[in-house]
Amino acid sequence: LMKYGECANCGYPVEADFVLCPNCHTQLKNLCMRCNHALEPSWTVCPYCATPVGAPAPHGARQRRPSGQARQSRPASQG
Repeated sequence: LMKYGECANCGYPVEADFVLCPNCHTQLKNLCMRCNHALEPSWTVCPYCATPVGAPAPHGARQRRPSGQARQSRPASQG
């Protein structure tokens, strides 16, 4: 198998289509908010759907919550 490269954080072997390192979970690429294709960090537009990088997701699209952020709930009122 051909190796793409190594994670800059931990040196673990990673493939070209990896979005994050399977070893240390460092984000390697961003995902297009419209079509969810993996994007190189230097790209300013998605080459798959022509959406500018950083553009808001289209209405009705599922947005990914960054890992480590739990949904905050309101405390139940007492009384």
